[in-house]
Amino acid sequence: MNNYLYSEVNNLFFVCNLIEYVAYKTKNDNKTIVNALGHDGISHFYYNAYDYYLQPPQLLFDKIKNQYKLKIGNCTTAPEKHFKGRTHHKEMINLVDLISKKDNDIVNQIIGLYTKDKFEHRDLYDSSVCY
Repeated sequence: MNNYLYSEVNNLFFVCNLIEYVAYKTKNDNKTIVNALGHDGISHFYYNAYDYYLQPPQLLFDKIKNQYKLKIGNCTTAPEKHFKGRTHHKEMINLVDLISKKDNDIVNQIIGLYTKDKFEHRDLYDSSVCY
């Protein structure tokens, strides 16, 4: 895997994990967080992921919660120890394939992944779309 693709895959994992972590902490579903961040927010975190890797998760969460005015939802969540961020290989392989084709907008693909109805059942936090 070349360095460009490796970097893009790391960014993908970071953004997916960030979306799911914020959803978990705010007791919202992933779709709500994706809609709140919008294309510009997801794009910002995707293309600047390296700058955020070293930040403590709680500081980044607080920044996102305040900047995007996220409210606490009412999703039933599993205890925090069960939030493991498991990879669903089929979806990840599709996204990684899209990264390698430069004519696709990966941010739109991430949005599509989280806003499709067939993925909503994964918002119970016992499994995640991305790690």
